Amino acid sequence: MNKPNASEKEGEMSGGEADLKKTVLHARHCEAGARMVDFGGWDMPVQYKSGPIAEHLTTRRHAGLFDVSHMGRFRLRGEKAEDLLSKALTNNPAALSVGEAQYSLMANEAGGAVDDVYLYKLAEKDFLLVVNAANREKDWNWLQDLNDIGAALEDESEAIGMLSLQGPESSIVLENLVPKASLPENKRNRLSVVTIDGADLIVSRTGYTGEAVCFEIFVPREATPGLWQQLIENGAVPCGLAARDSLRLEAGLPLYGHELGPDSDGQDIPVFANTIAAIAVRPNGPPGYVGQESLEAQREEFIALRRGELATPVAERLLMRLVQPIAVFGSKRPLRAGYRVLRDGEPVGIVTSGTSVPFTSFEGEGLTAKPVEEHALRPIGLALLRSDLRYRTDRAVHVEIEDQRGNRMEAELVERNLWPTTPFARPYLGFQAKPPESLVISEDVERNARKLSDESVANTHWRRRECINLIPSEQTTSAYVDALSMADPAGRYNEHNRLKALGPEAPDVRYYKGTAFSTAKEEELKAALRTFFGCSAVEPRVVSGQMANDTVYDALQAFRNRMRRGREPRRLQRVLVHDLNKGGHLSAQVTGALKNYVALDRVTGRPAVEHFPFEPDNPHRIDAEAAKALIAERIPDLIVFGRSVIIHKEPVAEIAGFIHDTFGADNPERPLIMYDGAHVLGILGEHFQAPLAEGADVITGSTHKTFF
Repeated sequence: MNKPNASEKEGEMSGGEADLKKTVLHARHCEAGARMVDFGGWDMPVQYKSGPIAEHLTTRRHAGLFDVSHMGRFRLRGEKAEDLLSKALTNNPAALSVGEAQYSLMANEAGGAVDDVYLYKLAEKDFLLVVNAANREKDWNWLQDLNDIGAALEDESEAIGMLSLQGPESSIVLENLVPKASLPENKRNRLSVVTIDGADLIVSRTGYTGEAVCFEIFVPREATPGLWQQLIENGAVPCGLAARDSLRLEAGLPLYGHELGPDSDGQDIPVFANTIAAIAVRPNGPPGYVGQESLEAQREEFIALRRGELATPVAERLLMRLVQPIAVFGSKRPLRAGYRVLRDGEPVGIVTSGTSVPFTSFEGEGLTAKPVEEHALRPIGLALLRSDLRYRTDRAVHVEIEDQRGNRMEAELVERNLWPTTPFARPYLGFQAKPPESLVISEDVERNARKLSDESVANTHWRRRECINLIPSEQTTSAYVDALSMADPAGRYNEHNRLKALGPEAPDVRYYKGTAFSTAKEEELKAALRTFFGCSAVEPRVVSGQMANDTVYDALQAFRNRMRRGREPRRLQRVLVHDLNKGGHLSAQVTGALKNYVALDRVTGRPAVEHFPFEPDNPHRIDAEAAKALIAERIPDLIVFGRSVIIHKEPVAEIAGFIHDTFGADNPERPLIMYDGAHVLGILGEHFQAPLAEGADVITGSTHKTFF
């Protein structure tokens, strides 16, 4: 959680140097020539010799290393740990699996933030809670006051060091020290335990810099200096507080004491004044957390505001002011917290955080472009602004910024100041109106037709003679297939349906005449596919893989609800699929076709989707025994085998045998086994895999890939 601390403002002094607390790396910072400052009672490096601009750019271009050992780390273990966390945090700790983390808040009854925190689930009934350093004592007391259930709570801040490694080359740095396979999977908020020089470290893919590639490392105190040095020797660059603040500000992330907690008048800033509340406050799951009633009211108002449906006067809203990114173009004078924001001369808000950040120019096109050495500075900030004044996508929203001396500068509300793309984050440089459509087609029909024909011939020659196309559905087809594709029946309607009144042997009723040839070929095709797959029924409609799978989901849901007529259909209660990162097809994800059919888990509040476990020594082979245990525990309605980018056999026979033995092969309520063969239909059979013969109930595929 690489961020400046709660209520810590650079330059605030709490006493003499002897009174300051020091992290385990204090001597290292001094030896490296860092400029040390009092930061909320800690003697911390604000910058190194290279300076904050170089450190900011190093993090964006390479790998920045930060000492964040001053932050608080509380350990909660045992039967009652999750109950206390569920009461104290706005997010739902039950939604975490072992090896996952989440950003959250501790709220007060009024819906303000006591602190923003990060929660890590290390093992069952074992959590690590990271809090802001200046709030450590306050947060500890807050948790103790809520802990009327006797949960086991320990302050391990002094026993554990904490490092933050951020930037596009962070993975390379770590992979020089530990095997790549031992790092957490490449998803944000994942964590794993790795061993370096005999010390067990917790490595998480978290951070507060806006970088897509980011790690935070929890290490035993005594091993922290050694690890710090090893990371530097392998390419990481030490960075100080100034860069840490400019990075989080560029990413638009709130800071306690600025965008969270009390405002400049001492009033609580509503949590939902920050858009980050949408991921930090549970939308469902166990109720009863502190501040829930107020936060739910804020959420409803926030949704209405975003939709433009809130008619309540600004002065009467819960969310009178919202945090907005703001930028000044054409000036290098930095923004500062406390500057006033005006619109048409009228005060509309106040800057809560501000600075000038460096931004990089890129050389090349698109995502392949790389940053060059040159950079420029731009003043940016976050501001609490009147809630009827918001960023617009259709035109620039201009305001004025006024400093304490009354000097003004032109500014603009922006959607964001940074796009966290991979491999390099990109700066957002202001509103740009979409250019008017300039292409005009000539009215010369013959010339246009000739031009299109010539271009199509040239493109066909390029794709078929000068390329090796690796997408199955786009491979070069034979002249025979080309001729059939151009034949008249290829684009004709042939809708049909079976009428039971005509008897089981009667042909389907066709809705269009002149389709006898198409009908005959369709029946031959069904017979051929039944023979090829060894199945009893085939539906060869022309569909994509998404729609093929959607058809199965819809049919299974309808079957599960066959006795619930007149009642709200019950969604699929649990589904077991391949993770998208492990090769799973989009149609079997909640971001794809599955989203309309799967229920929410009653405990976690997340879609009730489980992912196949994999063997430790082979990231592509399902761990069949672990999968059986998961199926026995969760009893999914549907199991989806098959992957889109990884060709690997699936343990269909082993899992099907287990399901038939456990639930009964003829039990209509047992889990349905589906094999998504969209990307492998052409190689199914004795030399690869025969899913139906192995026990799958359904095979789906797309008619524009290997079936084509």
